[in-house]
Amino acid sequence: MQGTVIGVNGDRCAVTAGKSITLFRIEGAHATEVGDIISENLDALGQERLFNETRQQRLKTFIARWGCSRAMADTYLGQ
Repeated sequence: MQGTVIGVNGDRCAVTAGKSITLFRIEGAHATEVGDIISENLDALGQERLFNETRQQRLKTFIARWGCSRAMADTYLGQ
């Protein structure tokens, strides 16, 4: 699965994948920006290794939720 980063706040990210949004926290020092393309298992929960195709970086993440609305993403990102 592949998605596009639509929001970032510190180590928290929101990625749109199809018609839903996945929310995750990046563990470690990786730069991710709005517009980056993220792939791998975006519909999982818990610790997951994702791949930032834009930056060619493997990301160690913790997926908090998937199948979310934009309002849930805004809350997660503190916006």
